[in-house]
Amino acid sequence: MRYHKRVWFFLLGPIIFNFLAFALSWWLGYAVTGSYESAWEAAWVYRSLSWMIVLWVFFFLLVREFRLEGKSLKDAIGMSRDSIVVDVALGACILFISLLLWNLYAVPWEYVWPGFLAYFRELPLTTGYVTLVVASSFTAGLVEESIWRGYGFPNLEEKYASTKKAVAISSITWAVYHIDPFHIGIVFIFGILYGYLFVKVRRLSPLIIGHVAFDIIGFAFPQILTVLV
Repeated sequence: MRYHKRVWFFLLGPIIFNFLAFALSWWLGYAVTGSYESAWEAAWVYRSLSWMIVLWVFFFLLVREFRLEGKSLKDAIGMSRDSIVVDVALGACILFISLLLWNLYAVPWEYVWPGFLAYFRELPLTTGYVTLVVASSFTAGLVEESIWRGYGFPNLEEKYASTKKAVAISSITWAVYHIDPFHIGIVFIFGILYGYLFVKVRRLSPLIIGHVAFDIIGFAFPQILTVLV
């Protein structure tokens, strides 16, 4: 069926455009400064902006795709007055488990990539940075969950007639989308966790709440993510 082919557009498209945006940001940084170190810093800074643009483009395409299939993204999100307390509680549980997993995951990386963790812990809380954190966290929580769980997972599950395959494929593609080796591993673990929770509740609202909260805490107060290291 058509959606079996189009699902790959939404799972792989953001990966391709995210990689291209990162590469372009790196090239511009190097062209301006002539420094590899400055190029990497520029890549991370400008990628945050280009990354959000890419995600929102795919989000609006996704809303259109839901309509073409006779479905509603609002229904996939599923938050209602009756479920809001449960969704917030589940979101809080997701936040707690995610913080714990991140801390455990970061321990060996202290020996492999100490410079990255040191830079991550020392990010300044300027007004511009906090604004970027809130905007990017909301974007990631809403759009990534809508693409990889709300749309990708059900279509993969129907295509392969397997919940395990749907969880695995959606988790792998979501992880690769994050590009750098440090995030790929932990995001894959989160993908498994979020995927099986979505299987249980069949709505995105608790995942969005937990995801947004985790990103805000993680990027605004990175020391919380590195308590053990």
